[in-house]
Amino acid sequence: MDEKNINPIIWEKFTQRICQIKDLLSKNPKILVAVSAGPDSIFLSYLLHRYCLIHNIKLLLCYVNHKLRTKKEIKLDISLIKNFSSKINTPFVTTEIKNVHKYDEETLREARYQCLFNVAKKFGCSIIALGHNQDDLVETFLFNLFRGTGVRGLIGIPVIREFYVNKKIFYLFRPLIDIPKKNILESLKQLNIKFATDSTNLKNCYSRNFIRNKILPKIKSLFSNIDSNIINTSSILNEFYEYLKPKIDSAFNNTVVVYNKKAHLDFKKFLMYNRLFQKEILLKTIETLFKKNKKKFRSSYTKIISSVLHFFNTKNTILKINKNMIIKKLDKKIIFSVKN
Repeated sequence: MDEKNINPIIWEKFTQRICQIKDLLSKNPKILVAVSAGPDSIFLSYLLHRYCLIHNIKLLLCYVNHKLRTKKEIKLDISLIKNFSSKINTPFVTTEIKNVHKYDEETLREARYQCLFNVAKKFGCSIIALGHNQDDLVETFLFNLFRGTGVRGLIGIPVIREFYVNKKIFYLFRPLIDIPKKNILESLKQLNIKFATDSTNLKNCYSRNFIRNKILPKIKSLFSNIDSNIINTSSILNEFYEYLKPKIDSAFNNTVVVYNKKAHLDFKKFLMYNRLFQKEILLKTIETLFKKNKKKFRSSYTKIISSVLHFFNTKNTILKINKNMIIKKLDKKIIFSVKN
């Protein structure tokens, strides 16, 4: 491995993001890196290795076997990571996804995160670093746009996301989010660092792959600045949402009371808010109940919220959201109930 200097622009962007977790690192100077043998996670591991050496932070690499590819490919991945971890003198562990009955993208992502949480807990880490880059932000914007997730789906991938799992807090951290994929590949070539190419990334049966391999190239042939335009738009939407979020939270707390499997919405207070706040109150009510009861919400947010608002203007007294939730009109209250 060639110990050349890292591109100073990349290093500056990376260290600026690290500054966002300095307080967390001061309490627990350990980082778990989710490494797949692909270019993004390998480059992330290398940057973190350099940073952790300077700042006396413990680093651990973790490979999650999704069981989607051949044993030969998985073996090669693990071998590559072992060699890499040996060169940077960093411990490396493996784990695998178990008991998954559906192999869609969302289910696999949740199972992957659970594996990482388990490993992080075992080794006393609270920060889990992921290799998402600027290209992933662009793809996620389009993916959520097509799914109809609303504004919150268009504000991009959060740099830091907090998860509360089994009475312990974990932080998913994405310090490469400002760095384009091409810069990562160029840096790895300059540093003479090997990486693997995941064959599943070429399969267009996965929505994100279809967007990456089919849709984006066609859009870029017409709009060469699409990446920067999406990033700017996402950033502006994020600023708007960050400004509105405390006000939305206040409106939710003023309008909704959440119990174990139910939530009561005061309809009179609800009607005092404008349409945007009403949508956000409904969305937060549904999300809170689903999260509290460990249920999954896979439907289009926009479609569901529109159907609930329409329901409020009808004479109907019951609305079935999906197999897990129903909504009832009762006097001046709206009752959201999660089924067992």
